[in-house]
Amino acid sequence: MLEPIKNTSCQLGCWAISGAAAVLTFIMCFGLGEIAFMGAVFFAATVCVALGLLLGGVLCTPLTPLGSARAYPLVDASAVDPSVGGVFAEQSAATTGSASTQLPGEIELAARKSEWAYAPAATAADATAPGALAQPRNGQADDLKKIKGVGPKLETILNTLGVFHFDQIMAWGPDDIAWMDESLNGFKGRVSRDDWVAQAKALTP
Repeated sequence: MLEPIKNTSCQLGCWAISGAAAVLTFIMCFGLGEIAFMGAVFFAATVCVALGLLLGGVLCTPLTPLGSARAYPLVDASAVDPSVGGVFAEQSAATTGSASTQLPGEIELAARKSEWAYAPAATAADATAPGALAQPRNGQADDLKKIKGVGPKLETILNTLGVFHFDQIMAWGPDDIAWMDESLNGFKGRVSRDDWVAQAKALTP
């Protein structure tokens, strides 16, 4: 009951102030200035209306008290359809099951993995050349560096493969040459390209 009375009193006060401002405007425009009577009335009316609306809107509009913001009701958990949760639970279980289910043959494949053995790659150091010897005859190897294209490193590789003498190289056939060309890591194709067999024949006493 008191709130409407208070609001009405505020509005009346605002319009009273606006009226006083309008009268003052009329006196200044018509009495002290050079504006005609109708012009002074127009300016005074404009000031009265504008100032009255402005003061009434600013001073007489009640403010919202703190803590009175609109409260939204909480959703009651019991009101939620239980079937919705069941659907999500079934989807989650289906996803988990599909991820953990092994495909046909996976069990057998896993069991056979332990039986597989991977053979190590053959290297020149593990292989032996055609007609290889465990050691040079009489403990003295020929100077294989006399063959064109054979340096100290390549001579060491040949000795590792069991090649120590010119007559061993001289005895190589086409298959032996092909094997050596592929087995000399870093020097592939050197045997046939430099014709080691012919050179070995020329160096054999």
